[in-house]
Amino acid sequence: MVLIWHASGIMENGGFQYFFEQGLDAAAVAAAYERIGCSKCAEVIRLGLSLFPDSIMREDSIGRAAFVLQNQHIFYQASCLFWDADRETEPQLAEFIRANLSEMPSAALQE
Repeated sequence: MVLIWHASGIMENGGFQYFFEQGLDAAAVAAAYERIGCSKCAEVIRLGLSLFPDSIMREDSIGRAAFVLQNQHIFYQASCLFWDADRETEPQLAEFIRANLSEMPSAALQE
């Protein structure tokens, strides 16, 4: 759940430019969104990753940032898709937590 909050905040602040600068594992983020029922967010994260050559992010943050800036129009369009889809994240996350409360360790709820 923390990964979703982290990714959502980063995307809200700066779209895919900030997201890829941070070097988050896009596949793990997409899987987390999928798990809580936000399949559109997961799809857009995967789309953002697919924009990189061979769908692989460069290792260095400067190279990733440069690639996003060189292709800023398409990454901005993808960011807009994410922002639209992300409106459902908070209610979906709350519902997921309520539905799975008994399975969550108490430490995870305090984070």
